[in-house]
Amino acid sequence: MFWLGILYAQVDSVAQATTTLTRAVELDSAGTNKNTGVALRQLGFYRLLAKDYPDAIRKLERAVQIYDKDVQAWVWLGQGYQNSGNREKACEAYRRALAIDPQQADALKAKKSLGC
Repeated sequence: MFWLGILYAQVDSVAQATTTLTRAVELDSAGTNKNTGVALRQLGFYRLLAKDYPDAIRKLERAVQIYDKDVQAWVWLGQGYQNSGNREKACEAYRRALAIDPQQADALKAKKSLGC
């Protein structure tokens, strides 16, 4: 399920990717598989695009709990917090991303714009 969802995501088939990745997350009963974290990251990104920041944040928080070295999940989590008006948590998420990759351009730009 997971890899099929990733393929759908790569060809920009958002509806099919969302359905398939959601099912992959449901199938991981323990919720600790790294692939589940990646699936949640992608699902969180789709929620960001839909401007559903509370659901995006929930998914992205779970993603980084499962795999805390996922730079992109931290950046998108920062964007979710930033877009929902939580500057403090946004700054923390961007700091976490930069701790993993000090050159991550989106995190550097966002951190500078927020003044954190």
